[in-house]
Amino acid sequence: MGRHKTETAGGLTPAEDDVFGEVRKHAHSPDEHRRQENVVLAAVTDIVKERGLELTPTAYFAALMTSLDQRDVMGEPLLLATLYLLQLVFPRVPRAVLNSMFGDVAHVLLEVLERQGEVQNA
Repeated sequence: MGRHKTETAGGLTPAEDDVFGEVRKHAHSPDEHRRQENVVLAAVTDIVKERGLELTPTAYFAALMTSLDQRDVMGEPLLLATLYLLQLVFPRVPRAVLNSMFGDVAHVLLEVLERQGEVQNA
């Protein structure tokens, strides 16, 4: 157990800096959107843990971006939940990480926007 505490960009440990605390509060909400957010959050949390990483904003960011690789087979509710979780974690990811991944992130998000535009125009 001598694990050291890893600090997030805000200077807090992951437990103190729960980016998704508000989402977790609504895990049993009757609202379908809230439930979908928690389904995605649980799946992404499992992925981060399986990789042996700490539950930091950067680890969540990477896992959420990886999950968007499956956007073509995601239903709209899961896609929207994933994008919402990304919106929450984005401000907590170190700028250097965002800068290094800018091209990839922009490409994925543009594809998502194009897909949504096609769906709405159909």
